[in-house]
Amino acid sequence: MKLNQEIIDLLVRRRLEEKNLTKDDWIKLVESRVRFLKNNFKMLSLEKLSDMNFQTRNIIFRRNDKVINDYDLEKILRKKFIFPKTSFSSDDNCNCYFWALSRDGEWFYIQTPFIQHSTKVSTIIILETFEDLLDMFPRMNPKVIFDRISDCFTETVEKRKKLYEEFQDISNCLQFENSQISKG
Repeated sequence: MKLNQEIIDLLVRRRLEEKNLTKDDWIKLVESRVRFLKNNFKMLSLEKLSDMNFQTRNIIFRRNDKVINDYDLEKILRKKFIFPKTSFSSDDNCNCYFWALSRDGEWFYIQTPFIQHSTKVSTIIILETFEDLLDMFPRMNPKVIFDRISDCFTETVEKRKKLYEEFQDISNCLQFENSQISKG
């Protein structure tokens, strides 16, 4: 796999100018990373919204500011997402908010009010761009999301290494058993 030239060019340009990355730079970096890796998202070991122990009845779906009445709940529950590793944002009404990125590159903003030790998703907003997501989380550091996308690939590699080792052990045992049967 080749390096993402768009990211390299932007970083080299900023270093030559001796400037820090701006919010617009981060938007370009994250969007470029998503475009660059999108075809590989299907290989990631990701979680579904239903794996996160959220209650998912009576969800309001919106695309930016418009309510979507015909959005298929089952479709979203089957989607695999990159979720944040860090804590979610919260407000004074005990609502929590977090972002998610689907395998097909859609950004989501999810609202979850806490109800007696369980979490019920009340609103899912499907966003058009990463910039829209940053508008929803004005205090969020975009580098956190940029890094989280990378971390998903690293975590998948580690999970698959472990799985490979487990299967290799099983395979070795089976081969030994087969060889013993062949001798008898």
